[in-house]
Amino acid sequence: MPFPALLLFAEMLFLPAMLVPFGDLMVWIAERALGVRPTLSLLERVLVSFYAAGGILFTLSYVPMELFLRARLPFLLVGLGAVGWAAWGARGILRRGDPGAARAPLLASGRWILGKKDRVPVLLVGLLFLFLLGFEILLVGSRLLPNSFDGSVQTDFVSLLLSQGNSPRTLEPIAPMGVVYPQGSAVWFGSATALFGWSVPQSPVLLPPLFMALSVPAFYGWGARLFGPGTASGREGGLIFAAGGALLLSWPRFLVGGSYDFLFAIPLFLVMLGWYMDPTSRSVLGWRAVALLGLGVGVMASLSPVPAEFLVAFVAVSGLARHPASLPRGLWAATQALPLAGFGLLFSAPSLGGMARWWNYPGHILAPGGGPSPPTPPAPSATGTFIGLTDPFLFRPQDVWLSPFPLVKVEIAVLLFGGLLLVLHAMTRREPRGFPPRAVSVQVSLGMGVGIALIGLGTLGGVSSPIVGAASAVTSVGEISIILFLMYGALALLPMIAAWKAVMRLTAPTRPSPVADGSNPVRERGAARIVPGRRGRKGRPLGPGMTGRLSTLTLALILVVPMVTAGAETLVGAQAFYGDGILHPLSNDSDADISMLQWAAASLPVCSGVLVAPGSAGQFLPGYAPDLRVVFPMNPGPQGNFSYERAVSYLSSGNYTAAVRADLVALGVTEVMVTPRTNILWRAFAPESFTNSSLALQDFTLVYFGGSTGPGPSDMVFAFGPGGVARSCPLPPAAPA
Repeated sequence: MPFPALLLFAEMLFLPAMLVPFGDLMVWIAERALGVRPTLSLLERVLVSFYAAGGILFTLSYVPMELFLRARLPFLLVGLGAVGWAAWGARGILRRGDPGAARAPLLASGRWILGKKDRVPVLLVGLLFLFLLGFEILLVGSRLLPNSFDGSVQTDFVSLLLSQGNSPRTLEPIAPMGVVYPQGSAVWFGSATALFGWSVPQSPVLLPPLFMALSVPAFYGWGARLFGPGTASGREGGLIFAAGGALLLSWPRFLVGGSYDFLFAIPLFLVMLGWYMDPTSRSVLGWRAVALLGLGVGVMASLSPVPAEFLVAFVAVSGLARHPASLPRGLWAATQALPLAGFGLLFSAPSLGGMARWWNYPGHILAPGGGPSPPTPPAPSATGTFIGLTDPFLFRPQDVWLSPFPLVKVEIAVLLFGGLLLVLHAMTRREPRGFPPRAVSVQVSLGMGVGIALIGLGTLGGVSSPIVGAASAVTSVGEISIILFLMYGALALLPMIAAWKAVMRLTAPTRPSPVADGSNPVRERGAARIVPGRRGRKGRPLGPGMTGRLSTLTLALILVVPMVTAGAETLVGAQAFYGDGILHPLSNDSDADISMLQWAAASLPVCSGVLVAPGSAGQFLPGYAPDLRVVFPMNPGPQGNFSYERAVSYLSSGNYTAAVRADLVALGVTEVMVTPRTNILWRAFAPESFTNSSLALQDFTLVYFGGSTGPGPSDMVFAFGPGGVARSCPLPPAAPA
């Protein structure tokens, strides 16, 4: 591994090592305040503590003390880490006289489970986490800029956060837009950027591998709770879930291309889903436990509302499923979803407040300039969209939800079909014992049902109901589809666990059992022969021998090796991911683009209004100059702005007209940034638009010309000064040739 990758690898381990103790202190305080101490495994506790620290940082980002200025933020982070480590040490000293403390790790603050039988699974999950972290770092560590859609948006937010010291409520001065996007992921990006000295646009490239790798212990916790925490079945299920989630299933690892906020929330979502794991149980969580769970839902909502919405809906449905014979009791259990939703709304208050305030502004643009757009073309078929988002057996080229690799897609589809048969058998059998456990079958089935229902409401219901259509503005059916396919993935892993158990039975060792020579076994000294059995000392089941472990490992490798051999470079291809716009492509940027952005940050006056092509490298200009105005950031996009739409369309096709001149004046454009095409979703501005007519030569002045390492135009910046109209902003100095 090259040195930059090793350095990034160390940074990714240092961040949780610094923040987990402080997060654990916050969880400990919440447990004491609410009077509830859930039984969390070591891996679950570490994950929850890490996210708890992020929730505190998110809250502090709205405190009007400018704590998040780039010069101050490292001291804040180190201070929180010091408090957490000091609290750990103090609790360790105080626990020395506790007889039970010797059986738990020194730094344990709750009921951490790390017995002898758990050490090997924790070690294996840790190694798998390190492997996936290194794998992802090697894939993305050399990228210059992130995805030009989601990545440029996060760049805007992080730039404003670090320059203003607080989470932004508007995009001023970058753009006259209100911010309705949750800022939890921007807080994480900003914290890592300030702590490690990254450039702002690089943070959406460098930090996601950590959260992708965190999905490994999260999958383990989910699987272990599904099949019984602290039991052999739980450890088996957790290991298969961890290996499958890391090496076989596409999500969330495939989200390297975008949706960073959703990606960051997925590990916490899996842990919370595992905690609320048994929908068939007759017991109901106490309200104090619900409040503690609600805090986790709130932290999720600060990152992305979709996992929080899904979990709230799942809790409501599973509450009814717990009491099928008593509707009043079922309704009472379902009301546990209400406080969860309340915590989610509490943490989402800044976004919801902005959405209510700027609802009537298209795209939340407060001063758009230009006229309204003509009616939008009809949307694609709602039925076709619904089928595409829910059917796991579609094998069209653009259907990559199961896997982008054809071989792996077939493998998962076959396993999924086998899992469906196992679940159907479990749901129809009369006896409670057997595989899979009925609780597993019910939870996975309910999860799939909730996902399909939410997607149906967002697609089919949104067509006929304005209320449902308005509600879809605060969710994403695409991201709900990803959660649905996570449920499909869990179903596909059931046959692997069944195969694991079969190998365990076949390779279980035998133990001598004393018997008599006759037909009736009696205890007789000196007389013994080998009989089949798995009962050891005091009737305890014997574990599998070395042959069983090796056979299990071989089986797991056979099932997951296609994912590794399919070709890592395909995951981060420079041009795009699979399909034309199905997944957001990574930006295909060059050193020349970075040089242009650096020149613009140093040379353009603060009164500039820079028009950039959608999805171009110019979208990252706020990462280098947060005081410059960009027309317009990618998202929230300028929907409903006809002047912007026409200007972009004409300049991308090499056609500059008097109408486009009027559009640029109305939009307040003073410079236009031209770059080579960086993705397949949008066209770049055509250089001839600014030179192929007397009108263009009259209005545009070339002030920057850079090199180009690929086909297409070079990097250029044109100053816009319409003939006969004085520039409202000084002309920037021309760059040396």
